[in-house]
Amino acid sequence: MDIAGAVFVTQSVLLFVTGALLVYPLVAYAQNVAYSEGFVFLSLGFLVFTATYILGTFGIGDFGVRSALHFLATTCMTVGIWSFASEFVTAETDAFEIVDTTTSGGFDRANDE
Repeated sequence: MDIAGAVFVTQSVLLFVTGALLVYPLVAYAQNVAYSEGFVFLSLGFLVFTATYILGTFGIGDFGVRSALHFLATTCMTVGIWSFASEFVTAETDAFEIVDTTTSGGFDRANDE
């Protein structure tokens, strides 16, 4: 096995292990896991991306199929990340109001004291 083959095998194994490690808390501690749908989508995204990476490296399958699998992996990862971040993202209309900052203070009053 040459260097490129060893790198490919290492990357494939690490991607698969990452997806499997994201599934492990769901299986072992399902009642204690918050954001379980986020873990499901992230692990599914990693596993689909791993399959796409392997298919693309060996040239198996049509380009359209691999592109669709890439899109599926990206969508799964995006939904997983959004399920984690959605509680912290707010898009209120009054969040961008203009605040009047014409008050005096700062270095303007430094000589007064």
